[in-house]
Amino acid sequence: MEIIRIHTKKKSLDGDVDLGKLVDLTEGWNGADIGNMVNTGALSPIREHISADSKFGQHNKNSSGTSENSEHIKNKLRVSMRHFQSAIEKVNRKSKASTSTSSSPVN
Repeated sequence: MEIIRIHTKKKSLDGDVDLGKLVDLTEGWNGADIGNMVNTGALSPIREHISADSKFGQHNKNSSGTSENSEHIKNKLRVSMRHFQSAIEKVNRKSKASTSTSSSPVN
């Protein structure tokens, strides 16, 4: 639990994040893999925000055309449990791919 607390300490977490569940989902992982998962998860809401802005041409404008306040933007950028779950899947896929590549027989 402590390694996940350390890696998430400076992240803006949504209220649905369950650190205990993250511990269960990452059982047996080393600190580097956990750090990778947390950073991957933390980038997800940023990517979503940028993608939504570029898709709709909003560039941080609300419906009245004025700039969004910083509190509203911070709330949009909170890391949720779904971001971490997606990051866990990505790290697992990368781990499996590197394991199968490194264990392939050399001819």
